[in-house]
Amino acid sequence: PECWCITKQDLVFLRGEIIAAIGDGRIKPTDRDPFDPNDRTIGPCMYNVVESYIKPLTAEAGGMSWALMRHPDGIKCDMFLTHCWAEGAFELIDKVLWSWPVGANGAWCCIFANPQNLDISELIKNPRDSPFAKALRESSTLMVVPTQATSIYSRIWCIYEAFLAVDVGKAVFTAASPITNQVLHSALMAFIISLVSMLLGSLLGNRMFEDICGTHLSDFATHLPLMLAITSFWVTRRPCISACFNVIGTSAIMFFTGVFIRKLIDCGHGDSKFAWMVASCLYFFTNEIDRLRSAGRHDEAERLRRGYVGVNGAVSSVAEDKLHILQEIGKRDVAVDKSIEVLTESGMSTRCLRQAAERGADLRQAGELRWGLVMLGVLSYSLTMYMCDSNMAGWQIFDAVALPGLCFIWIRAHCDHKAFMATMS
Repeated sequence: PECWCITKQDLVFLRGEIIAAIGDGRIKPTDRDPFDPNDRTIGPCMYNVVESYIKPLTAEAGGMSWALMRHPDGIKCDMFLTHCWAEGAFELIDKVLWSWPVGANGAWCCIFANPQNLDISELIKNPRDSPFAKALRESSTLMVVPTQATSIYSRIWCIYEAFLAVDVGKAVFTAASPITNQVLHSALMAFIISLVSMLLGSLLGNRMFEDICGTHLSDFATHLPLMLAITSFWVTRRPCISACFNVIGTSAIMFFTGVFIRKLIDCGHGDSKFAWMVASCLYFFTNEIDRLRSAGRHDEAERLRRGYVGVNGAVSSVAEDKLHILQEIGKRDVAVDKSIEVLTESGMSTRCLRQAAERGADLRQAGELRWGLVMLGVLSYSLTMYMCDSNMAGWQIFDAVALPGLCFIWIRAHCDHKAFMATMS
């Protein structure tokens, strides 16, 4: 059972099949699931998809699971999915596809792995020997898929999966909604802001500097981007202020780029260091992407918290399942609660993060990899190499060796260690 997994391609295929089934009436709104047939963001709930699509299809194939029907030889389990059947099908699929880890191939998901036409009560009577437990032990990571409907941790089986993840030391992370549209909007706004600011700088350059040809602008090329970037670092946990700094930083840098262009046109010479001003705009753009991702993670954390009342307050459609699971968890319910708290605070729950939480560390955004800081580190190393003169050749060699070395260590690091390394870069 632990090999009854699906791939990314299976989920892409399933999304198309669900859209087709909605179009021909096989999946339609019900009293329990009054979804909008034209909606492609949430879609029909998975209860409806199972009853209207998966069960009829797998029954015709002999009663096997949907995953086994797609892959008769099975697939090695790289990732375990924790989710809630009340979620929308498109919501589930899009979040999983967007958050799919690099290098993972097979994902175990109960809806697709378990034969939905068969009575599996005997298979899950003993939770520790259930297909859920076997697949989770085989997996490398556990992906938690929040939903707008309710907290998945209001369900006892999701609680049990969190317990097993803590028990066997698995890394747990939260899936997030795609931000492609927001990123495209931000890219368009960044282009407009850059163009307008550069034109203004070119037009007003002579007015700002009376002797623009004799003015040394190199200080602006190095000091201004660094000062703005460091300032923006301290407001990363305040989304609105961070967005303002991204706009201000991009505007200021491109404005002085326009001034440099004016000097180059009027005087016939300039400073090549101004290329770094344009490059430093990459920091503010990646910082904006980080802001969008962080806002999405915050929303997902709120969905996990909503309706969560602890291990003992979780519900189950089968009373005996809850009894067996609570008996196995025993007095370790506090550890499970703390693990879920770490997950909601940082977006990730690993052994290191749980140990840090026990020592009172502030774990807000601790599991988030901030690409803006990675970009800032790369630009800083590159700028140092460029600015060093011939008397500092040793430092140039050190930077040239250190940057690839750090990149190699970072690539090999664990997911929560990557976030820490990026923060300390």
